[in-house]
Amino acid sequence: FYVLSADYAAVATISIHKDTDTYPFANLFSISDGPIGNGTGIPYMYLIPLHYTSENLDVSKHRTLI
Repeated sequence: FYVLSADYAAVATISIHKDTDTYPFANLFSISDGPIGNGTGIPYMYLIPLHYTSENLDVSKHRTLI
């Protein structure tokens, strides 16, 4: 139900960057689970490779969707 009614979610990872290495790191993203009235419950979001979250996800196995 949450994904069907949410427009935003936080993606949390463990930072890999020098000044914040091993600290929790989260960003808000616009999410969708499909067309209005025909959602799947599976969250989708766009990430670019140079975004901090993308870099963390490439290296760290720790992640969560809040």
